[in-house]
Amino acid sequence: MAIPHTAFAQARGFVAIVNENDGSLRTPAQLAGWPTDMSAETVGRPAIWVANQTAGQQGNIEELDPDLGRVQVINVTFGQPAALTLATTGHPGVCVITQTAAPGTANTTGWLEWINRAGGSLWNTQTAGQPMALAIAQTSPPYIWVANQVAGQNGIIEKFNFEGESEGNGVQTAGQPIDIAIAPSGSPYIWVANQLAGLNGNIQRFNFEGQAEGIGVQTAGQPVDIAIAPSGSPYIWVANQLAGLNGNIQRFNLSGQFEGAPIPTVGQPTALAIAPSGVWVASQGAGWGRIQRFEVDGTPREFIQIPGQPSAVFFINPVYVAYKGEPDTDPQEPEISVSVEPSVIDFDYTVVWQNSEPESIQISNHGSDPVDIALSIDNDAFRVEEPISPLEAGGQTSVDVIFHPLPFTSTTGTVTIIASIGEQSKPYAVDVTGITFFVSIVVVFAIVFIALSAMIWRQLKK
Repeated sequence: MAIPHTAFAQARGFVAIVNENDGSLRTPAQLAGWPTDMSAETVGRPAIWVANQTAGQQGNIEELDPDLGRVQVINVTFGQPAALTLATTGHPGVCVITQTAAPGTANTTGWLEWINRAGGSLWNTQTAGQPMALAIAQTSPPYIWVANQVAGQNGIIEKFNFEGESEGNGVQTAGQPIDIAIAPSGSPYIWVANQLAGLNGNIQRFNFEGQAEGIGVQTAGQPVDIAIAPSGSPYIWVANQLAGLNGNIQRFNLSGQFEGAPIPTVGQPTALAIAPSGVWVASQGAGWGRIQRFEVDGTPREFIQIPGQPSAVFFINPVYVAYKGEPDTDPQEPEISVSVEPSVIDFDYTVVWQNSEPESIQISNHGSDPVDIALSIDNDAFRVEEPISPLEAGGQTSVDVIFHPLPFTSTTGTVTIIASIGEQSKPYAVDVTGITFFVSIVVVFAIVFIALSAMIWRQLKK
């Protein structure tokens, strides 16, 4: 299933192992984006591959080892990844489809890209619509099938060879395709889940030549995911969303005939996977998520609460689930990282009531957030100009300090610079000292007074 690349803004992505014994999540690992799809390889070098969307122009695909240790992150060439699958024959690699706009947007296309496991893009090619899902048919030679949505009409499925060349003009579907599945073996058919208006939909069968077989079988809701059981359990499972809080899952045989009644899910399903232990369904509500196991006959079993909203679930033994975590509700306080230089200023001799030459204090913001700057001074003999505030991240400013000595006052003081972000603040002190000519002036006045007194005394003696 593909998810529009606007769906995961302001969230964190995780993947975890589902502990089927006690209903817990093991080894949750944070991803390099917000997951939309997941696949795995079990031959050669076992690995988990996750398609991640990001807040930038390009998303990425991420390789993890089976214990969810990160191996590498590879940026895609165009857009945001919607889904991926692995090619294990021919020249092995990761096939990923990317979107450049929200699904259903008029006149938009997407991209199919082949990325080798060493991290390089081998080729990319445009699709005939906005790609939503892909699957590989292990035929001889193998082919890549891509399901595209097209605005204003029914969608298209396309067939590509392993060189990225389109085989034909594509085949129209009986609705807007949301997912595609191919039976692992023994059933040479492609199954497409189509969405229709009004929370309706259908599943449709195509042969490997791309010819539709029938007009589609109606589903009990709007399908969001389709999966085919491995050989030995010949069933097609479809997850449907409905109006309200909950959805359902349905089981079909390989002829497309619906078996039994729709099975309710708790929450709206977003993805499903088939394991020997049963059918695992990821579902979500407003701010919560869970995965639930059903027996192959549809009997509901245990469920596991997810600390977020799941977007993909995959079985390779064990079961893995990828989910969108909620934004951090207890964020770290922004750090104040400011430097103030110098820490001491000494002024030269300055005449009382006169201004000295200005000396500068440099204030630098080394943090990643704007900082409010305020100043205070504890001695009126020093004057400080108002600083620029707020001081932008990475910014610098300077303030001038002037010594203006007054008679009979102290010639030392402290300039305090207060940097603050929100309710937190940090003070920085700069000690200032000065020397005045006040004593020298007194002596001059005394000499002048004595001289004048002497002149007057001489005049009076005459």
